[in-house]
Amino acid sequence: MVWKSWGAAPSLLLLRIALLLLGAAAPLCSGAGDVALSFAATPRRVSRSTSAAFALRVLRATGGPCADCVVTCQLDGEAASLCGGTAAASYAGLRDGNHSFTACASTTSASNSSSSPSPTPTCATYAWDVDTVPPTASVSAGPAFTSASSTVSALVSFSEPCPGRGGFVCNATYCNLIVYGSGSVDPSTLQVLSPGLRYSVAVAISPDAEYGRLVLVMGRGFCTDAAGHPFTRTPNSTFTLRFDRRSDSMNITATVAEKMVQIQGVTRLVQASNEEEGLRIYLAFAQPVLNSSEQILRALTATDAVAVHLTPTNRSTLGNRRFGYVVTPLSLSMFFESLTDRDCYDSLFCFSDIYNY
Repeated sequence: MVWKSWGAAPSLLLLRIALLLLGAAAPLCSGAGDVALSFAATPRRVSRSTSAAFALRVLRATGGPCADCVVTCQLDGEAASLCGGTAAASYAGLRDGNHSFTACASTTSASNSSSSPSPTPTCATYAWDVDTVPPTASVSAGPAFTSASSTVSALVSFSEPCPGRGGFVCNATYCNLIVYGSGSVDPSTLQVLSPGLRYSVAVAISPDAEYGRLVLVMGRGFCTDAAGHPFTRTPNSTFTLRFDRRSDSMNITATVAEKMVQIQGVTRLVQASNEEEGLRIYLAFAQPVLNSSEQILRALTATDAVAVHLTPTNRSTLGNRRFGYVVTPLSLSMFFESLTDRDCYDSLFCFSDIYNY
């Protein structure tokens, strides 16, 4: 529809729709001199069809037919041409958006029926919109993974106003935003961010579920746009949210021997090696995590004492519980420690805390 490309404020779009509907109450009519021209048939003000057909009434001022009138038709400001017959015109292959059609009628000179039309023609103009795209809406609720304790905020964004059949509804009886899983919409939190286009509402996560998945999806065909298209779901009309509120613990191990080493006067158990080939480290979680090897890798840090690069081993994670990494290159002896904070002392390699998921 035309408002899809106007980029105007929703209030202006609704005003445009209202004006179009008001204008549809009666066909446009214009008269000049002894000729009157009006529309007998037109397309809808907002049409789903890429074709348009017009029928015209051309009358003398006295009310009788104008047998010697010449009628020209013009579409979207293009060059005018004679209408089909004298009172009809049709077009096909129209693009989505706004269009205008102008018809002009004038009489020929009585002394010469083949002479040019009179210099003051009678004209009438009709404007309408073509809309072949059904309305849809996207749903989002922030990151796809969360440890939120109670609620998340969902955002519903429509591609265009969809007021037919009552429009978007979310109340204590029913909500067009459906939640599958251990959660539900809280309709009392509904906010209209942009009338007819954007809404926000809270989704409550069940306190009885420590972890799981929520699927937020728009209902089917619950509203229609000005052209009569029913609401249509697209891939963006569904949002999957995974939540995990469990505490987790993690151990770091390596494929090197453990040794007791004194660091700043404190004896500590470390793993040390001067081998440069095949060195691997493993992170083992007590509970399965939802993160990938690459995401966990971004939570690891190394000291500046030696240049290292960690590469996921791409081996079995034992149900997302165990992740392995190859350490390269090795030019110095390296020490590994499992620390509870970011204080690495004199070790050449250390790990920051892994956030709970």
